[in-house]
Amino acid sequence: MLHEVIIIVGHGSSEEGADTTSQVADMLHAMLHKDCRKDCIRVAYLQFMEPDLKKVIGEAAAGGAGKIIVHPFLLSSGHHVTKNIPETINRAREEFPAIEFVYTGPLGSHKKLAEIVLERIQSETDQKS
Repeated sequence: MLHEVIIIVGHGSSEEGADTTSQVADMLHAMLHKDCRKDCIRVAYLQFMEPDLKKVIGEAAAGGAGKIIVHPFLLSSGHHVTKNIPETINRAREEFPAIEFVYTGPLGSHKKLAEIVLERIQSETDQKS
C-alpha cells in the first residue's frame, strides 16, 4: 500500500541529549495523525547520529512510500540545506523513480520563531525577578 512519509532531517549532535529533532517529530506526528501508531513521520540526521537520510529514504521506499516529504529541521539555507540534502534526494529520485519527493525549505525566519525567542527571554527574566 502506497503512503506518504515525512522525514524530519536534523543536524545531529555529538553531545548526549542535545538533539531535539525526535521530540519535534513526535509532536508533529501527534498534530497530523492523532492516535496513529504507524511510522509515517521519521527522523534522519546529517552528522554525528544515526540514521542518516539515505537509510531512512531506503526504509520508507521499502515500506511502500509513494511520496516522501523531506523537511530540514535547520534554521538557515546553509551548505546542508542547499547541497547535502538535495544531493541525497536527487540520488534517491534516480534509485526510486516511482516515488514522489518533496523538499521543503528550512525553518528560516518566521514570526513564530521570534515569538519562541521572546517566550524564552521572558521566562528567564521572570525567574530572575
